Amino acid sequence: MIRLRPYKPADAAVILSWCQDPKTFYQWTAGMLGDYPVSEKDFAFVESLMPFTAFDETGILGFFTLRTPRGSPEELRFGFVIVSPDRRGTGCGKAMLRLGLKFAFELYGAGRASLGVFENNPAAYFCYKAAGFHDVVLDEPERYHISGEEWTCRELAAEPPRRRNCIRPISRPPAEKPRAEPGSRYKKPRKQSLRGFLCIPDYSSGTMAPLGQVSLQEPQSRQAAASMT
Repeated sequence: MIRLRPYKPADAAVILSWCQDPKTFYQWTAGMLGDYPVSEKDFAFVESLMPFTAFDETGILGFFTLRTPRGSPEELRFGFVIVSPDRRGTGCGKAMLRLGLKFAFELYGAGRASLGVFENNPAAYFCYKAAGFHDVVLDEPERYHISGEEWTCRELAAEPPRRRNCIRPISRPPAEKPRAEPGSRYKKPRKQSLRGFLCIPDYSSGTMAPLGQVSLQEPQSRQAAASMT
């Protein structure tokens, strides 16, 4: 089972070993960490963000960071997303990103998540799409000049799933029309409205339940979520 935990400086050596050539390194960092190769001291920059390490029973398998790109907690941006080379193509990247989105939406309370990926990195692009991200059309896409080439960056985003309230009417048998007595005037009975009740998501069980029968847990604050990092 893949899990997330806060990044530790001791993870740096393993994570940096996953980039064995300049192209892979710049696809991962966009040059934000400096020139290839970088030292563990240079990599300490990620500690100023919200860094996460993915792992399972075999050890470390992935890494990514989160940050607030506009200084607002309404959006979290993924960055430095990477998976161990021997775990690529196995679904580990998708699982790691889905856990990251779960943290962003359910614990941190963000209303949007975003990231960028170079067009020359299709494997990462399709991994992000499989994890739940969708394309965002920009008026002017970002371009980077790397190793004498111009690399175009695609923008992707994801939003939390919407939980809609539902109104479920209570079924009642149709009322029987009364018969008028001979010589009397028939008086039409007042129409009875159907009562309904509101169903809302029961987050403790993942089902829909009538209002008043739901155990709601107080959500964690953003400060509590941020303290995990």
